[in-house]
Amino acid sequence: MSVSPESLVTEVELLRNRVVELEAQLLDRADASGVIARLRERVKELSTLYRESYLADQTRSTPEDYFYEIVALLPPGWQYPEDCCARLLVNGQTYATPNFVESAWQQSCTVVVQGREIGMVTVAYLSAHPPADEGPFLAEERSLINEIAKRIGQFIERRQTETARRHLAAIVESTEDAILSESLDGIVQTWNA
Repeated sequence: MSVSPESLVTEVELLRNRVVELEAQLLDRADASGVIARLRERVKELSTLYRESYLADQTRSTPEDYFYEIVALLPPGWQYPEDCCARLLVNGQTYATPNFVESAWQQSCTVVVQGREIGMVTVAYLSAHPPADEGPFLAEERSLINEIAKRIGQFIERRQTETARRHLAAIVESTEDAILSESLDGIVQTWNA
């Protein structure tokens, strides 16, 4: 059985076209894989922020409980959670994951309360990882640690405000003198009678 050169050329051309189609499909799948991987990272970051919001809203938890839980929820929000550790320093107190060690691969952000730096959040990798936007860290992870540090500061400010309000309310309630508050137009709003 002989095969004509024209049919071989046609067959080769068909195979070449099929290879091009398969390469395009592979590239599409690789692109889709990359998109899916990036979306998974965003989901982890958003989950970290949602969990922080939930913790901050738990009025019965102490600040110490909140700080320990924040430290525990940080590693799962990073790209390599199995190799990640975290530490929070607040007013001289340290809250850290059990595996925390200083590392060459870490990122930090200060915690600010009423314009004063009162602490630092640090996330570190225990070993080297491929370079990304900031060492081994993604740009979104920088945004995440900055947001977490900001929210910790807001949590502390809110707790300080609540404590001050309760203290002032106790003073007003316990005094025997009349204390009035008036609106700007002179109408009595509250009194301690």
